[in-house]
Amino acid sequence: DVHEALDTMCEVEFMEGDNRVFCDRCKKKCDTVLRTAISALPDVLVLSLKRFDLDYNTFETVKLNSRCAFGQTLNMKKYTLEGVEAMEKAELEENGANSDSMMDTEEGAPPDPLDSLPDEDYEYKLAGVLVHAGVAQGGHYYSFIKDRSSPNGEAGDKWYRFDDEDVTPFDPSSIEVECFGGKVKKETKWPNGQVH
Repeated sequence: DVHEALDTMCEVEFMEGDNRVFCDRCKKKCDTVLRTAISALPDVLVLSLKRFDLDYNTFETVKLNSRCAFGQTLNMKKYTLEGVEAMEKAELEENGANSDSMMDTEEGAPPDPLDSLPDEDYEYKLAGVLVHAGVAQGGHYYSFIKDRSSPNGEAGDKWYRFDDEDVTPFDPSSIEVECFGGKVKKETKWPNGQVH
């Protein structure tokens, strides 16, 4: 799903041994922690999935149809610099408290360090999805867009499918079937008129 993809993008990498990084301050190669975090979030977040790859056996471009699920909302808090710093600070404090005292503490989970950051600053609502139908060498793009045209920004749950000049209503409960990928839907029409 999208969270797994973002987790992979923001995964911490330890650069040690042969992979050490040269430090300008120390003037030698040092063990380093390499991490990716988003320093500033945009007003509108666009996520683009890499859905094409090179097949090294045939040296042809192939389309990736693997499933990638996503929800109607996305909280980006843990992928931001502020979120990473809040989690690291809580971990340091927890480790310091554990080493300072060996006494039993009250049962219960520690508070989530991300709770100190307001959700509204990190929360996105799904506004549209662009879909590619076809193969890597050719195909067709169409989109599903949520109506956000009312003055107060809330048009209910009206969605539309935009396919060239055809604009038709779309049921958002079908987003999983239409947009997540996975098994390819193929419709075959037989000469006798039957559709499979």
